Amino acid sequence: MTEEVAEAKKDIVQLEVQLKRASENREQENADFQKTVAEQAATQAVLKTAVERLAKFYGASLAQLQSKALEQTAQTPPMAQKTYEKSSGAGGVMAMIETLIDDAKGLEASSRKDEQQEQEQHATLVADNNASVKALQKIIVTKSSEKAEATQDKGSTESDLSDNQAIIAGLAKYNANLHSECDYIQNNFSTRQSARQEEIEAAQQAKSILSGASTR
Repeated sequence: MTEEVAEAKKDIVQLEVQLKRASENREQENADFQKTVAEQAATQAVLKTAVERLAKFYGASLAQLQSKALEQTAQTPPMAQKTYEKSSGAGGVMAMIETLIDDAKGLEASSRKDEQQEQEQHATLVADNNASVKALQKIIVTKSSEKAEATQDKGSTESDLSDNQAIIAGLAKYNANLHSECDYIQNNFSTRQSARQEEIEAAQQAKSILSGASTR
């Protein structure tokens, strides 16, 4: 149980380290996301400003220029879109700017989608990590309680064992003394029996003598 508790504590430390690293990575990813979104928003603002100035410069409405740009983009072969000359008017420039704005919007949308997915994955990771830590903590509490009970039982058993050993030692001593007394009686039984017989005979002789003397 001691090893299991130690192993559970070790696992908790590892989970905490992993969660810390994951949180640090998430913070860095979020910072990168914020930077990307800010850059793309700024890019779009600059390009929109450029579109408005072009519209003002050419003296046409923004809608007309955009319409013309779209028409030229659809009619012009792909290779021709690589160059934009002043003589081509506002259409080519407008088409290029609109493409850049769309690219910026697309990158911003993609970044937001990726950020949402990363955030959800991180939330799942945190939830799983917390659940694992909670389960390990429960194991620690259970095993610690079981260990405390086992330790108490061990102490009680050791105390009983010590008392029993003292009782056994006392009984062994009593047995040794009893054997000593019994052995002494048994070893000296014949001698003591002879002595008792002699005492009986002496008593009988004395009785006979006393009886004869009283007759006289």
